[in-house]
Amino acid sequence: MKKTGLIALLALSLAVSMNTADAARAHKHHHATPAASPAPVRSLDEIKASMVGTWQDVNDKKFTRELDKFGGAVDRREGDDAATAQGMWVIFIGSSAPADFANSNLNPDGVFFELQQKGALQLFAVTKADGTSIWMIPVGQHKLLKYTRIK
Repeated sequence: MKKTGLIALLALSLAVSMNTADAARAHKHHHATPAASPAPVRSLDEIKASMVGTWQDVNDKKFTRELDKFGGAVDRREGDDAATAQGMWVIFIGSSAPADFANSNLNPDGVFFELQQKGALQLFAVTKADGTSIWMIPVGQHKLLKYTRIK
């Protein structure tokens, strides 16, 4: 057999074995156990309800934030009554941002927490709100704030 014929035969043999392996992988993949379904998406009302309560900063035990179901918010620092700040809070989806944030390039699927206190408007991206913990990141910063429920 000529050298070119041997090379062609080896190439054909390699192609057949590769196609067989590919077919076996495809068959295995096709019959694999399906992945678990994603967690159900919660409504904004459910997320808001899970945020109502009194929360303590995990890294600063003297700081608490109280959020009521009517949108009232009170921040307190133990031992410093002058630091108490009252205000209002709302949550929204990035695609439905209030006018103040309409041009902020927010993630359209993200959940955001807006806090108005002492004439200042603050915005946080909510990364967790499960009824026992709230995690959020001030928009424009890279600091994760963690709170745990105390009431």
